[in-house]
Amino acid sequence: MSDTKDKQDREEFCMKEKKNKQSQQRDRAQSERNKKEKIPSDVLGSYTGVPQDGEKPEQDADDL
Repeated sequence: MSDTKDKQDREEFCMKEKKNKQSQQRDRAQSERNKKEKIPSDVLGSYTGVPQDGEKPEQDADDL
């Protein structure tokens, strides 16, 4: 009977560890998504930055 209880305890512990690991992975993934969402972007290619030296941005071939 003790052997069965030990096995159940180990299985329960393993399940909790697995859930904890999955939760940590989800948290890290969400954190990465949040970081990416904070970066301003424009998929149409409009200039969205602010030059550090006050100059106007150059127009590249992909801007045409």
